[in-house]
Amino acid sequence: MDTRIIALLVIALASGTPVSGTAEPTELPDLLPPATLPPDLSQPGQGGDPPISAPRPTASPGTDIPNGSVQVPKPATVSPPQAQQIPPTSPTPQPEPDGKTRVGPIPGTSPKPPTPPPKDHFGPPDDYWGAIGFLSYRFKSAPLGPAGVMETDPSGSRTLIGNRNADFGWASGLTLTGGFWVNDQHTFGVGLSGFLTGQQSSSAEVVAGPNQTLTRSFVNALTNEPGQFYIATPGFLAGAYRVDSTARLDGADAYVVRNLAHEQRFTIDLLAGFRYLDLEETLRMTQSTTPVGDGFILLGGNSYPAGTPLTITDRFLTRNQFYGGELGLSGEWRYGPACFMLTPKVGFGTVHETVQVSGESQVPGVTIPGGFFALPGGNAGRNGENRFNLLTEVRAEIGVYLTSHARLAVGYDFLYLNDVARPANQIDTVVNPRLVPTSRAFGTLSGVASPVPIAGGADFLAHGIRVSLEFRY
Repeated sequence: MDTRIIALLVIALASGTPVSGTAEPTELPDLLPPATLPPDLSQPGQGGDPPISAPRPTASPGTDIPNGSVQVPKPATVSPPQAQQIPPTSPTPQPEPDGKTRVGPIPGTSPKPPTPPPKDHFGPPDDYWGAIGFLSYRFKSAPLGPAGVMETDPSGSRTLIGNRNADFGWASGLTLTGGFWVNDQHTFGVGLSGFLTGQQSSSAEVVAGPNQTLTRSFVNALTNEPGQFYIATPGFLAGAYRVDSTARLDGADAYVVRNLAHEQRFTIDLLAGFRYLDLEETLRMTQSTTPVGDGFILLGGNSYPAGTPLTITDRFLTRNQFYGGELGLSGEWRYGPACFMLTPKVGFGTVHETVQVSGESQVPGVTIPGGFFALPGGNAGRNGENRFNLLTEVRAEIGVYLTSHARLAVGYDFLYLNDVARPANQIDTVVNPRLVPTSRAFGTLSGVASPVPIAGGADFLAHGIRVSLEFRY
């Protein structure tokens, strides 16, 4: 008999379980651990019998087994303990230098190659910037007119006004700047800036004395010879002459910023965008003449007696509007809380030059269009012209960081346009007397149409000081 069956019978008898050919199968109690069984029982293939390789015949419960064997319940199969299955988890997300999060492959999918690090560098840490500043500019002096006012008295003749420049002084203004970075690395941004100045003025005046003669110099277009137009002369005319000039400048630009480098000590940006600049100037010449004694005046072919005031006005207005592209660099060097900034820029585009000329001559109750250098039929009216132009701007500043988000700076600005129209340069001193309302020949339509419109012929610069407070956050 198989030694294994004998051992099972002994175990059953010891437990008090009846053994018969018809007994119901019961599960074999786990009385002894496998380690306590004889080697030939706990480890098949060891001991007396060879290992069992073929399956044994089985029978239904209560069925006799051949050779008189009694059916013994089949021992319960105990599965060895399984190791706890821990589902795979993704690696803990780790932030990358660019602020984005990289995660591992999703379980059950094929792994993807790792994302390469960004090739671009990182710009300034702040997301937005803005600044407000105070400007104090000086404009290049403008001529008060090439036409001179001559003074003659017993001591001789001299030019009082003419070939002389107007001094506009310091023009106060305001500037605003703002922008933000558009990508996570802070290497691409957009910005806007603008400035304006208050209107500046300059004037000059001369009043004739009792023994002085004042005249305006011109060239007679009919004879091509120099002539004199009387303002005052002793015993006949009393008079005065005044010149008023104004100037105003403002501008704006919209640009993109490309950060080229940002380190602890310095930052360098490339600037490119659109630039607008607006320069507006005026020049007004006013002659006041009143006949005295036996004197009289003419206006529109009519004579007016002594005591009748005559006013002759010539106005020249110019406006130069620059529209164009702009390229520049902006650099900042930091030394502790102190810093130095340099911003050179160049603009290239079109200047739309507008020249408006008007004038009138009037006595009480009567006004006739046309002065002396601004005449209908000649240069009076509005004229425009477009010219290619270069705009150069340089800004240098020194500053100090009040906090990590606020900076106070003071600097010098320089701005230059190489070709503009300025009022005094629009005056043509060649005059046809037949177009002048106070001339004896007024109304006779003959000769050349003069004065004529003139455009361009001058440059312009503005320079001065700025004080600004900048915020970054």
